[in-house]
Amino acid sequence: MALINDFARFTQWLGARQPSEDVRKTCAVVEANLAHVARTTHAGGQRSRLLVPLLRAGMDQAVVVDQAAAPTQVGVEWDKLTSLEIGPFRGFRRKEVFDLCGATTLILGGNGTGKSSLCEALELALLGRIEEADERGLGAKHYFNNAHEGKHKQPVLLGSLKGASTEIKPDEELHRFIIVERNRIEGFARIGARRPAEASRMLAALFGLTAFNDFVSGFASSLDSQLDLALPKAAALELRRAATQADQAKVASTAESHGKFDEERAAVAAGFEPGLTYADLKARIGTQAAPGRLQEIRDILKNPLPALTGSSASKLVTLRRDLRDIQRQLKQARAKLEARSREVSFRSLYQAVVALEATRADRCPACETPLDQVATNPFRRATDGLQALRELALLEQQAIELDRRSALSQAALEQGIRQVIGHAERLPTDKQLAPLDQPLSNYRSKEWRQVLVAAKVLGELDAKLAAEQTQRDALSAEAEKLQGARNALIDIQGRQTQFDADVAAARERLAAFERENAELLKEVEAEAAEHQVKLRIQKAYAEFLDELKSYRDGLPQQLLADLNEVALDLYNSFNLEDQPADLLEELRLPLRGGDPIQVRFRGTPDRWQDALAILSEGHVRCLGLAILLAKNIKLGLPVLLLDDAVNAIDHDHREGIRTTLFGHPELVKKQLIISCHSDEFIKDIHNRHAQDAELYILRHHDGDHHPRVSGGKTRNYIKQADACLADYNLRGALSHSRQALEGLLHQMWKKLAKEAPDVARFSLELRGPGAPPDTRNVAEVLLSRITKALSAGTLKAPWDLRGDQLDLILKAKVNSRAWISLNKGTHEEEDRDDFEEPTVRRILQALTAIDRSLR
Repeated sequence: MALINDFARFTQWLGARQPSEDVRKTCAVVEANLAHVARTTHAGGQRSRLLVPLLRAGMDQAVVVDQAAAPTQVGVEWDKLTSLEIGPFRGFRRKEVFDLCGATTLILGGNGTGKSSLCEALELALLGRIEEADERGLGAKHYFNNAHEGKHKQPVLLGSLKGASTEIKPDEELHRFIIVERNRIEGFARIGARRPAEASRMLAALFGLTAFNDFVSGFASSLDSQLDLALPKAAALELRRAATQADQAKVASTAESHGKFDEERAAVAAGFEPGLTYADLKARIGTQAAPGRLQEIRDILKNPLPALTGSSASKLVTLRRDLRDIQRQLKQARAKLEARSREVSFRSLYQAVVALEATRADRCPACETPLDQVATNPFRRATDGLQALRELALLEQQAIELDRRSALSQAALEQGIRQVIGHAERLPTDKQLAPLDQPLSNYRSKEWRQVLVAAKVLGELDAKLAAEQTQRDALSAEAEKLQGARNALIDIQGRQTQFDADVAAARERLAAFERENAELLKEVEAEAAEHQVKLRIQKAYAEFLDELKSYRDGLPQQLLADLNEVALDLYNSFNLEDQPADLLEELRLPLRGGDPIQVRFRGTPDRWQDALAILSEGHVRCLGLAILLAKNIKLGLPVLLLDDAVNAIDHDHREGIRTTLFGHPELVKKQLIISCHSDEFIKDIHNRHAQDAELYILRHHDGDHHPRVSGGKTRNYIKQADACLADYNLRGALSHSRQALEGLLHQMWKKLAKEAPDVARFSLELRGPGAPPDTRNVAEVLLSRITKALSAGTLKAPWDLRGDQLDLILKAKVNSRAWISLNKGTHEEEDRDDFEEPTVRRILQALTAIDRSLR
């Protein structure tokens, strides 16, 4: 099967690229099931449904890598084909042996005569398979069997190497381009005409790779629709897990949260004292088992200091001095009041009179005398008197204030002395004081000095207590700060303890979830493992398909490398009758699938064009044939088999193809086997190119369902004329000679047009409107032009020989029976005079000489 060989070549190519293990497994699975896979297509997901279970099983299998070196490609080990034994096989019911020893073997037969069966036998013997059977999907037994015999025998193809006979072994890689089939040319043209962009399919059809190209195209771009990559179990579990998201988040945040708690502790320590660590702060705060600085301060502060006495010697001195100053001022104020005691009664009188003015303002308050009759107004006298006695009022007021201050000062001094006496127990023994049981006025210098000494001692004691209190205040502040830090740490620890408790509870709930969903968890785990295998299949398939398409797209580069010049030469040779501007200047065959075939015409050499878009279908077929023949030439193959391929070309190009097959310097070296159903094509080959070519005629059976095979007689007119002459059939000899002369005149004229165009241009006389020129008229004008050109030196040998032989033919009299036959043909007539044998012989010898000069 061609696909097996093509895929084997791909496998070898892929191995050299060292793909992944899964890609090699995918390739191995496809190769192991190639026939089954090839029967499916992309339509409806057929191939994908087949591949997925196969790939699933294949992923568990080990792939043995073939380390053997690739076989070295060698050329064919024979130089020509000699015979083919066929039958029973396809249309042949019995054994037939075909002699292929000649340089050219022609097979002529109509449709249904066994011609295709003969060519397929050659294809099977050379390639080991028949492409038509592969494309139809038919098994060898069903396709190769003769329908009437119900069996087949493998065709036997023999060849020779330097004269030694050898059996030809099938080798598709070596022999593929020996065979050029009609369907390849037609397929190439049909695809090109419909869609020029389909270069991959076009080239596949041309090179017999249709099965492989269709096989590659049958793969879906992905297996996703069949792999079922959904995770229903995981989705169900995830739906149940949604209720535990908070717990999962809590557990997942343990490390982060603990880190934040540690950061808070560090921040508390740094806030307490820059550079202090949490461990140092914790040590300062201490614990019950290991008391720290906080406990130390508390121990210091738990015993309160005694109250301050408030005693001060300087204060007592100041109080006593102030008291004495006030008492002295009071004494002086009283002395002044005593000196002005008489004025006090007048002041009272004046105040009384002024008070009566509000009720008895028109009379004297003493004698009731109207004021206008008294000598002095009593009210005015009283007001003026009071104004005069204002200083006395101020003095009285001062005395009263001094008296009050004296009392207060004395009380303050007594209070200060009592403070001293009240704290006498805190005095040293030698400085003890008696209680204050006598008035302050009785204190004398001795008592006062004792009080002052005691007050001084108590003041010093107060100073010490104040200093110690200041120290205690600092300790208290430190303790308060430590306590604040301790409280902050306790708060952090409390929150962390609560967090840890929450985490523990969350873990317990999650553990309970795991226990409750244990079966589902197992199913999810199995589903996940299967999902990973599917993902491997998905990835491996995608990579495998990329490699397969890359290989297919790279086939043009392998198949068309270095064919541009040879294919161009062959194409132009096929189309020599085209206008010179329409011939190709340059040909660029694609190097990757999908690239166009580009051409530049001689008429527009600066412009590249898409060949399949610009060429006619006939020219596209010529291009396809040129490519295949160029491949055959490049590979140096000794044989070229044309299976009805020429008939795939339109009539206008057949002469150019025929001339190329028998005139190209590389193709003339090859053994040619040509099958066709055109007797005219065979006739032209016999007359213009290969007069000795072996001819086999295949005709329909006579009722036994076996083709009638016979060796066909030559279609060469000169040889037919020789045979008639040998049989003394002069009429037949002249009849074939006329056909030979017409053909040779046509060839000479065409050759003259190529070598000397000006000489080949001449006019002819016609017998009437639309009538063809007479053969003799053409011969005479052509001889005249050749003779003049030879004399002028325009033409050289072998035109002199051709002119002489043509002159020899023309020397027969115009009205002779021989020329009448040559010019118009012979017709059935009764009692006709005989032809002259020497004349017929001379004509035939001249024709033979001209024919040889044209080969």
